[in-house]
Formats: sequence, structure tokens, C-alpha cells
Amino acid sequence: MADNMGAWKYDHDHVSVGATPWIQTDEIEGNSGYSYDPVAPQFYHENNAGGEDEVDKAQVPQSVRENLENTARGLTFGGVLDGVPELLLGDEVKIDTEFNQGTVAMFVDLTEEEDKWFGSEGATPCLIVFATAVKTSNNHLLATGSHLDNVYNYEYSYAAIKKMKDELEDKGVGAISFYVVGGEVGCNTNPNSDTLTMDYSRYYPFFDAAYDQHVTFVGQNFPSNPDGTTITSAAITANGQDVNIRVWTVPAD
Repeated sequence: MADNMGAWKYDHDHVSVGATPWIQTDEIEGNSGYSYDPVAPQFYHENNAGGEDEVDKAQVPQSVRENLENTARGLTFGGVLDGVPELLLGDEVKIDTEFNQGTVAMFVDLTEEEDKWFGSEGATPCLIVFATAVKTSNNHLLATGSHLDNVYNYEYSYAAIKKMKDELEDKGVGAISFYVVGGEVGCNTNPNSDTLTMDYSRYYPFFDAAYDQHVTFVGQNFPSNPDGTTITSAAITANGQDVNIRVWTVPAD
């Protein structure tokens, strides 16, 4: 992805096992011997044979967890979401045209669907993604929406992003803008839990795929959700040639 990610470039030869190499704590706080693969997710510790053994999260000091997870998150978002405005949480809206989990690149003409909301509800460990663009022949605002549930996989993520772009480009549009919203996750820095969970840095393969396709994000939201106890929904509607977007969270069942 960005230049600062060269030490943790996604390994396309190991799509099934995630991003390698893992981030080493000695890069950020001295040689503690711990490492973290957020795509798995799994913590490790160096062994006497020069390799690494899986370790329970409870064995990893809290300060090490925080450094590893925060560094992983910075590398995941850096270069793609740097400077991208955060979408503020708001009140729930009634979705008129809905796409469900697993949907890739559902298309809608937002101008023809004026005053109607297009979106998806209940993102668990998923991403809700929108791509929008203006059709050059009639100035209609077009959109594709996806509720992606395998964003820990580079090939899946790359194909989904490409399909979202292709659906719009085939209709003769100008520049394409993307919005991304993170679903329910946990946080390994939560001091009240020693249960291993995923965190937002597990989405690294998706953002690597986005970077490789030169995606321009114009809005993002990754709600603070350390206990993984809420689910996220998002919807968009047209405001002339501009996009109105709404993001909201509700307690998980």
C-alpha cells in the first residue's frame, strides 16, 4: 500500500492464511518477541528454536497488545484513508432499496430514486461499501453498493472492488468515489476480555486491494466497538449530484 507499509506488504502467495510477515513489537517498543497477525487473527511469541509459537491473548502483556493492534490498524488504514473525512453517526433511516450481506455491486440510479435510501443493515464482521459517480450523458448520480463478508481475503476483495467500478464505468461516468463503513468487531486492547477477537486491522487485505486499484475514498466510519456488541448499518441518497450518507449503530442481538 503506502510507502510506510513496505515492511508489511500483503503476501499474495498466501491469500488463505492472511498478511505476512507479522508486525514485530521490536519495531515499536523493543525486542519483546511478540508478534501479531491481525488477519488470522493470532498472537505469537518467539521460541528457542528461532521460530514462533501461537500464544493465548491472555499471555500477551496489555501494553504489547495495544502497541501491536494500534500499529496494525495504522498500517491498515494508512495511505488509503489518511485524511479521509469521518462519516458521523446519525439516526436510523428506512432503507427503500436494500442489499444484504454477501451482495457485491448492487446498482441503483440514485437520481431516479430521488428521496429514497439505498443501503444495508446489520454489518457484523463485514464492510459496507458504496461507489458513486455522475453519468456524463444525463448527469444522473449512480451508485453501487456491497456488503462484503470475506474482506480478509485479497482476491475476493479485489474482485468485489473491480465489479463495483466496472458496473459504473460501463454506464459512462466520470470520477468514481468510494465510501466505506466497518461492521461489528472487537478489540484486543480491551482490558476486560482475554478472549481473542478480530479488530479493524483484519480488513488489511481489502485496503491493499483498494490501493492496488487506485480507489479514492471520500468518506469512512469505523465505530468504536471494543466489545463487539453493536452492529452497523449505512445508507445513501441523492442530493442533486451530491451524496447524503447515514451511518448508525444498534445493539447486537
